[in-house]
Amino acid sequence: MKTDNYKRCSLHTNIALYSYIYSICKEEIKFIPLHHCCGQLKKMRIISQILTTLALIAYACITYAQVNIEQEISILKDQIEQGDSTSEIHNQLGELYYNQYTNYMGEGYMSIKLDKSIANFKKAIRLNPNNDMAYFNLGIAYSPKGIADPTHNKYDSAIYYLEKAIKLNIPEKKVAYFSLGLTYFTQYQSQLFSKEHSELIGGFHKSIHYYLDAIELDSNYWLVYNNLGHHYRQKYAKDYLPESIDSSIYYYEKSVSINPNDYMIYNLLAKKYEMIEDYDNTIRNFEKSVNLNINSDAAYYLILYYQYKKQYEKAIETYEKLLPEPPIRGFVNIYAILSDIYSKVGDTLNAEKYYKIHTDFKY
Repeated sequence: MKTDNYKRCSLHTNIALYSYIYSICKEEIKFIPLHHCCGQLKKMRIISQILTTLALIAYACITYAQVNIEQEISILKDQIEQGDSTSEIHNQLGELYYNQYTNYMGEGYMSIKLDKSIANFKKAIRLNPNNDMAYFNLGIAYSPKGIADPTHNKYDSAIYYLEKAIKLNIPEKKVAYFSLGLTYFTQYQSQLFSKEHSELIGGFHKSIHYYLDAIELDSNYWLVYNNLGHHYRQKYAKDYLPESIDSSIYYYEKSVSINPNDYMIYNLLAKKYEMIEDYDNTIRNFEKSVNLNINSDAAYYLILYYQYKKQYEKAIETYEKLLPEPPIRGFVNIYAILSDIYSKVGDTLNAEKYYKIHTDFKY
């Protein structure tokens, strides 16, 4: 029944990935033009049907996993009732309750599972004050408490227990450092609207410090570079300092050098290069994005930047290859842009065609 270390560390990896995906999705939502969504209604319905099917499959898998977890919980509780109340058993029980919580994250009644998880980790520590894994797990379990209610210093509890785990020389130290970096940043982010940025910057720097500690232990830890890119991007939204956007670009570049198949990071990189008016790198990253994901909305931006750089043939090729007829709704003025591009290459017929589509189109 002993849970191996890799499985244990998956506790915080779940939160880390939720954070990463949520951060990406927020950027992607801002990245997609409003009218693009409306015009692709038919395609979105097909995608919706596919996602619904996948969701049903995922739900079936989760339900199956939940049944197994309940069985494991029952076995451990029987052991405790029979007098085998060890630190390790309570730690395992806490992990199982936490996994139940993460499987249904966001449903209010599941917070009971989180509370049971925390109670068992605390019991594990009382039975063995040197149980490094119980401290680590307890720190992880307090993180969603902070997200739910940042006013009650739950982040401080998460930080305390994670730091305690590191002092006890937890074997998975790089994951603990990553977890501390993420917790400090989430605490910083949660208070941005209630405190002055100058009051919070210390927490931001601590976040960076722990991320860099994780990288020292594993220079290929791409998820750390990813988060560093996100965090400096969000810091720039507050301080507008050029070094913040430069750092964001640097860490995104490091991330894709290790994990080169993430088209969304190329989108983000392109937008960051756009902010410093480096349009060659903007185009380079949008090109990489569409090569990885042909449906990426980066195709629309490529047309725009090809037009700006007077690379008209590439703009036309991108439209014909990635956005074929019948015309689908892109961002506002896409057809006016195409009309201008065709006129620049002397294609009067297509210039007039797309100008007419633009004037007749109800954006």
